[in-house]
Amino acid sequence: RVMKSGSCPSTSGEPWHQQSKGTRLADCPTSAEDDFVPLLVRLCVKVVESQGLQSVGIYRIPGNTAAVNSLMADVQKGFQHVDFSDPRWTDLNVVSSLLKGFFRKLPEPLLTDRLYPAFIDASRVPEHSQRLSQLRSLAHQLPKHNFETLRFLCLHLQRVAAESEANKMEARNL
Repeated sequence: RVMKSGSCPSTSGEPWHQQSKGTRLADCPTSAEDDFVPLLVRLCVKVVESQGLQSVGIYRIPGNTAAVNSLMADVQKGFQHVDFSDPRWTDLNVVSSLLKGFFRKLPEPLLTDRLYPAFIDASRVPEHSQRLSQLRSLAHQLPKHNFETLRFLCLHLQRVAAESEANKMEARNL
C-alpha cells in the first residue's frame, strides 16, 4: 500500500477528471504502513500550509481546471513520477482544488453513506456541548481510514481558520 503506483486510481482505467467515482480511502497510497491518511491529502495540505495560510480564499477560489486535471493525471502515474518542482504545485488554488476534487470523487463520502444522516442530525442539535458530543461519538464510528483522514483534515482546517483575518476563510466558510 505504501507509495504504490498511482494515486487512488479507479478500476475503470478512466482519467481522474472523467471518473464519476474515485477509489476508496483504504486503497489509496499512504506515506507509511501505519498511516491511514492518503498521501495525496498529506501533500496538498503541506503545500497549502507551507505557502498559503495567509492567501485570501484558499478553498473558495477554484484553480485552473486543466492544471488540476493535469496534476492528478501525473499523480495517477505514481508519485515517483511527479515533478514537485512543477509550478502548478505552487499554485495554491490548483492544489486546493485538487484536494477538494479528491474528496468529491470518493466512491463513499468521508463521513460514509451509513453515518451521514446521523451527522446531519447531530449538527442540528441546538446545545453546543451535546452537539459536539454526538459528533465526536459519530466520528469514532467511522472506519479507521475515514476517521484518521477526517481528523487530519479538521486539524488542517482549524489552522486555516486560525488565519481567517488574512485568508477570509472562517470556520463557517470551511
